[in-house]
Amino acid sequence: MRGTPVPSLHIPASVVGITTGPREHAVDARWLMAYAAALGETAPEYLDTTRPGGLLAHPLFPVCYEWPLALDVRARALPDEVALHFLETGLVGRARVDRKRIDKAREAIRTAAAGIRAGDFEPRPDPMACGYCAFREICPASVAR
Repeated sequence: MRGTPVPSLHIPASVVGITTGPREHAVDARWLMAYAAALGETAPEYLDTTRPGGLLAHPLFPVCYEWPLALDVRARALPDEVALHFLETGLVGRARVDRKRIDKAREAIRTAAAGIRAGDFEPRPDPMACGYCAFREICPASVAR
């Protein structure tokens, strides 16, 4: 079939290796028919709701690309770059996303969350942390003064 475009699916590198699922989803006749029709299927066993015994699922249906799963993957993928737009000046600050820095930040968040859940509110003075803390002026443990 010359001239017929070959269907393709672009998968960005940022989603490679992301896992998701399992996911349960109720399947009804409408769902089965929509999938078959999207494939260009015209056989009555996939589209005729009056057929004795009901509809059959298309053989590819069990491995179809599900939107809920696609959204899960998309939510976990990192962009190549982030940007901060300053509205008053029009200045745009950009930064490449570094997976190692993201992983390090996630670990710091997990550690902080575990401490909060455990009720561990002991100060951990550090020039960098204390320098950004809103309580640095009144905190007896602050090293930012």
